[in-house]
Amino acid sequence: MFEYSAVPSGFPDPDAVEWLCSEIPSNEAPSGTNWSFMCDKELNDLFLTEATQADFTQRQQTFYKITKHIFDQVYFLGYWQDPDLWAINSKLSNVKLSGVTPFYNIQEWDLK
Repeated sequence: MFEYSAVPSGFPDPDAVEWLCSEIPSNEAPSGTNWSFMCDKELNDLFLTEATQADFTQRQQTFYKITKHIFDQVYFLGYWQDPDLWAINSKLSNVKLSGVTPFYNIQEWDLK
């Protein structure tokens, strides 16, 4: 089990070259970015297709296919649990919790 997160090289474009078969590191190409060493011809072809599509709707449909293929093949199994449970004493006022930075307005908190 591990955690993985990446920002695609062309952000906000979701193009992700680390899935390409041509990106598998080898003696001839040691700087390849396909660190999983997995070559899936169908997935590779989908990524090559999306890279040539200029039409947003067509490209979006191709990315739906890419996502479904990755899901169906269970290349990644997403699991996320982050309950963010907080108990706030009724004596505190002006408390606004955020899931990203729960204490972002702590300077505004006050005791009643």
